[in-house]
Amino acid sequence: MAEKALIVNVTYDPEAKVWYTEENPDLFGVIACAPSLEELRQKLPGVIQDMIEFNKPEWIGHSIAVEIVAIARERIDIAA
Repeated sequence: MAEKALIVNVTYDPEAKVWYTEENPDLFGVIACAPSLEELRQKLPGVIQDMIEFNKPEWIGHSIAVEIVAIARERIDIAA
């Protein structure tokens, strides 16, 4: 059985104070958000399994490696 791989890009929204999955046509249906990166990571297996059942049934029965790429930006104001 060949291993499949998915890359999930997640971004932090400082206004909403949540991490969320970015849109990706290869991951149609993988939509999740959580207040911490760890909580989002814990949600992803269920969300990915649902996506596979509905959008990639040929992946059922395979092992799937999930790489999470996180992006967060902070603004730092340096006083003069």
